[in-house]
Amino acid sequence: MSNEEERLHISYSKYRFWRACPYKYKLVAIDKIEPFEENVYFAFGAAIHSLCEQKYGNIEKKKTFTELFLAELNERQVEIEPTEQVKMIKQAAELEVELFPAIEEHFGKFKVKYIEVELKEPIENYSVDFWGYIDLVIQTEDGQYHILDWKSTSWGWHARKKSDPIWNYQLTYYKIFFAQCAKIPLENIKTYFVFLKRTAKLGKKIEIFHVTSGKKKIENAMESLRMMVSNISCKRFMRNRLGCDTCDFHGTKHCT
Repeated sequence: MSNEEERLHISYSKYRFWRACPYKYKLVAIDKIEPFEENVYFAFGAAIHSLCEQKYGNIEKKKTFTELFLAELNERQVEIEPTEQVKMIKQAAELEVELFPAIEEHFGKFKVKYIEVELKEPIENYSVDFWGYIDLVIQTEDGQYHILDWKSTSWGWHARKKSDPIWNYQLTYYKIFFAQCAKIPLENIKTYFVFLKRTAKLGKKIEIFHVTSGKKKIENAMESLRMMVSNISCKRFMRNRLGCDTCDFHGTKHCT
């Protein structure tokens, strides 16, 4: 086994599992039990991500959304009704028309610096790495770096979810560890969720939501991450009984 395989790594998704319930983290990260069943929405989101990667990446042979979507459905072995397939392809076409002009209007002139950035950065004072993928990093004429994360949704996020620090910590961690990786000052990096709304009205399908991460938020996020690492290192995986109602494993053989 290589040193890379031996070394513990934490991703944002694993962090979110742990925050929801440390025992759920154990089931997913250690016991390797998948919490979700594949569905058409995961396939749609993956195809949209690939479409965005094609737009900003140096890819010679580009594919249509339909090709990307059908490939994702096939790979995930997901069936879809013909009428639903047609509807989702139409939704993607409408998103594509609005998305790239919305990015250009919001940020003005910019350079694409990185696409699908792979992070594998050490967490200070621990033999643990933070792993993640950043969808897109651009740099505007003022020298600022902007991290964008695509979020394919039905109609977007409600206000409570947008203000929830646990959801926002995804971009906080991306900011911290991208700065560490690229050796860029934190104050020179801004972060955004880009909501791609399948069922929203035309003209309102794209929302660029700025997530701020100041000094206190960064301190809180790192303290939470260190607490997670400490508990995992000590093999403490307590069940959070308050979250059972919304847990995929509740009532299953894995957690009764």
